[in-house]
Amino acid sequence: MFRRGHFRFGFVLLLAAFLVISTSEAISVPKGCAEVASAWIKNPQMGAFVQDAKTLTTLLDCIQGMYQLIQQFDWKTAQTMIPKEVQGLMQKIPNLMEKAKKIGGKDLFLLSVYLGYRSIELYDRANSLKIDFKLYRQEFDLLKQELKAIKEFLDTEIVPQWKNGKMVNMPRNTEKYIEMLSRYSEVLRKLVHAIYSDVKQGSSDRIWSFTYGVSGVGVCVGSVFTGNPVVFVPTCGVGLGTAAVNVKTYVSLGETLEGFDLLWEDTAEMRTEITKYRTILELVKMRHDF
Repeated sequence: MFRRGHFRFGFVLLLAAFLVISTSEAISVPKGCAEVASAWIKNPQMGAFVQDAKTLTTLLDCIQGMYQLIQQFDWKTAQTMIPKEVQGLMQKIPNLMEKAKKIGGKDLFLLSVYLGYRSIELYDRANSLKIDFKLYRQEFDLLKQELKAIKEFLDTEIVPQWKNGKMVNMPRNTEKYIEMLSRYSEVLRKLVHAIYSDVKQGSSDRIWSFTYGVSGVGVCVGSVFTGNPVVFVPTCGVGLGTAAVNVKTYVSLGETLEGFDLLWEDTAEMRTEITKYRTILELVKMRHDF
């Protein structure tokens, strides 16, 4: 911790890895966040806030606690456990960067904290996207199984006669089959729309994860040039930890997006099949009506 400008070596290592370490302990309000919220309520001025070394130390604990929190809960649930004052503080940091004519050491530290906060959000969204993919795949596989019996009947009884131009047996409940295929087609349409939305979000998040990761390293490098260990040690701890988290996020999103690509191809193939069978049944019905 901040103690007369000096840091123990073990604590430095902890800072460098704190964002990639999870915990199994039950967490309510992340450690340090209550203290940060209290300090911000007492003096909601960024300039005065960054002058308090003890507050900056608790801010480190708070960010680490947030990361540990989403190992157990999703981000929406986690946010209910993070004081609103802390969330508001995080939102104000970019404005501080924009107004600053010259970014100093403490500002670099705050910027690294902000990048860490945003990286936690990205990490959670990557996990949520992975869950979405599993649900979509399960829904698709279930639909595929339901269609199997219908396809087998149509392939053995209707399609051969249709191809030969000799419709002898009029399928029973033709309207029912057409209605079922139409319903399946609508389910697939909604599934494709959901996939498209998630792929769009995932692709954007992947770009941001790369950006935040590089920025975390850049902030660390910039802080080293201050020559002040009280600044660059915690800044690099957060910055390198942020980079590590974003590497995990980037890889996770890449794997999930690859899975979405395959699922997209499968849904496109199934929609083509459904359209083909529905068209055949509608033409069979029209011929029978004539």
